[in-house]
Amino acid sequence: SSDGYVDQFGGADGKKFLITRFRKLLYSLHCLSTQEQHEFLVSTLAMWKRDNNQTDDILILGIRI
Repeated sequence: SSDGYVDQFGGADGKKFLITRFRKLLYSLHCLSTQEQHEFLVSTLAMWKRDNNQTDDILILGIRI
């Protein structure tokens, strides 16, 4: 993934999402279908950033084995 998701400002304190939170999020999604993962990542980002503008481009690539 690119750094766009982890660098997004938001949350209750207007801070960055950060890599630790992003890793926990990815680990929690592993049992979902790829479509469900996509929807969850999009909705989580929207809830996180609230009214903040997106600060960077975001790329997440997943591979199902």
